[in-house]
Amino acid sequence: MFKQLLFIIIASSLAAIFTTELYSLLHVLGSAQTVLIRTIDSWLPVFKLSDLVSKVIILVFIPIIISFLVAFIYWLFKREEMPRLSGIAWTLWVVSLLIFVLYR
Repeated sequence: MFKQLLFIIIASSLAAIFTTELYSLLHVLGSAQTVLIRTIDSWLPVFKLSDLVSKVIILVFIPIIISFLVAFIYWLFKREEMPRLSGIAWTLWVVSLLIFVLYR
């Protein structure tokens, strides 16, 4: 419990110190999502549904691809399955969703 409290205090302090950098990072990630949505929209036929489909694809595949890359790098070094992989995927999905909603 003490370790988690200490981690939250340190993470909050770092977030307060690097606020402008975090904002820039979130802006870049939001821009990347917008570019990916436009790219997918250009591949799909022009329907009302294509916008929804492209957004769902982005929200599903970005966390899965990032989780896969992290797990693959872990497997290259340890030669075993990465623990807590689903938790990482869900965390990335929540972050991706927040960026997606707040960037609009």
